Amino acid sequence: MRTYTITGPDGKDYSIDGPEGATREEVIAKVKERLGAKPPVNLEDPYTATAQKQSTMENVLAGAGGAVHGLILGAKQLLGKATPQELADHAAAMKGLRSTTSGKVGEFTGNVAAAVPLAFVPGANTYAGSAAIGALQGALQPTQEGDSRLQNAGLGAVGGVAGNAIGRGISKLIQPIPRLPSAGKDLAEEAANRIGMPLTAGDKTGSVGLQQVEDLLSRTPGSAGAMRRIYDLKQKAINTAAAKSIGENADNISEPIFAAAKARLGDQFKQLSENAQVTIGDDFMRALGTIKAGNDQLGAFRNTNIDTLVEQGLELAKQGNLTGKAYQTLRSKISDRASDAFKSSNSELGQALKTVRDALDTSARNGMDDVTKNAWDTVRRQYANLKVLEKGNVINAGDVNANLLKGALSRTNPSAYKSGALKGELADIAKIAENYKIPAQGSQTYERGAMANMLFGNPLTGLPLVAGSRAMQMALMNKPVQAYLTKGLTNLPPSVRNMLMLSGALGGGATGATINQQ
Repeated sequence: MRTYTITGPDGKDYSIDGPEGATREEVIAKVKERLGAKPPVNLEDPYTATAQKQSTMENVLAGAGGAVHGLILGAKQLLGKATPQELADHAAAMKGLRSTTSGKVGEFTGNVAAAVPLAFVPGANTYAGSAAIGALQGALQPTQEGDSRLQNAGLGAVGGVAGNAIGRGISKLIQPIPRLPSAGKDLAEEAANRIGMPLTAGDKTGSVGLQQVEDLLSRTPGSAGAMRRIYDLKQKAINTAAAKSIGENADNISEPIFAAAKARLGDQFKQLSENAQVTIGDDFMRALGTIKAGNDQLGAFRNTNIDTLVEQGLELAKQGNLTGKAYQTLRSKISDRASDAFKSSNSELGQALKTVRDALDTSARNGMDDVTKNAWDTVRRQYANLKVLEKGNVINAGDVNANLLKGALSRTNPSAYKSGALKGELADIAKIAENYKIPAQGSQTYERGAMANMLFGNPLTGLPLVAGSRAMQMALMNKPVQAYLTKGLTNLPPSVRNMLMLSGALGGGATGATINQQ
């Protein structure tokens, strides 16, 4: 055997034993064979090898722990307390974990969890707050040579804002228009449902933007007619409810309808009162006592006319009973005197006379059987509603002006109106007028003029605009879209909306802060 030595291309000398007389080519081939048979050098990073062997949960936990440790290490680095070896070891360990999906998930989770306390800082759910959270997450990432802390902070800020925007977008998709709690709006919607008045999504949500779109459609050729039909249905519901309040079945209150209601109620009241057996009892005496006590409190400024009224009432009480016709006559005289007193600015006497009249009505009612009482109550309620409509001057061309009616009711019984004690159709209309915009009836002159200008001024642009506004109206006002705009896919409380924005901010900040390290 002989030992052969040759120099390889890399400049190294290679020796091998072989038989005598072997050629150079044979020696080289044998050296290559020997080198090829050596086990390959293991170049794999030990952290990567470990991560590849660990279970999914182990990598998730290790990634989360590594993320939190990294933030602490980054803070130490800012304070000059972190050693280069610590930074290198952490970078190598995280690189190994990032070679697995579960390790990346764990790192993301750890960064988000570490930033959760920042979500409780006031303003964290704003874009500025989200940018600040993301910037802080980026600034606390440990850096090595070639890394930029400023860049990490900037990317974290961008990620925080983007995540917040995504959270807002998701909440908008689930519920496009948030509906803020409002007892007044809820009562108004219930009132609208009772009188059968249709409400648009703009009405129900109170969205100013949506209301402006609806208003624009109501004034734009192509869509104005369809929107007007919706407004006409609203007015029809108001008219029908007001007519019902005075015992009429109609969708408007024209002069003949109003006159017929007034005559009918007068006849019904006369018939019921003529058959009444009026007993002047304790209710009447208590009313007189209340009037006298109020007048006595005025001392030297007492109203002598009220003293006379009380004395007349006491004389009446001595009679004990009145016939129905006598009651009618007396009631009519008291009403006239009350009206004259108010007209002459003697409101104290006018109010006292109304109190006596009401006490007399109560005495009349007390002498009736249950069936007659119910009929009596209905007539009095409808007549009172009729007087509100009449005195308030709320009817124009058969249509009831809801806003004028609201004012008339508030003047008739201010305390009951403010407290919400008033019930019935007129109270429902007033509640609707308080909370919703009720379009006034008007001519279509504007629409016709705009239509003419659009069509004859420039038909090439006018016709598409007309068609476009009509298409937009049809898309916006169809039932599925109206339901979606009003309620969304589900109701999102403000706390859930806030959580979506904060979650997006934290997640986006964490992503942006570590993007350079991936």
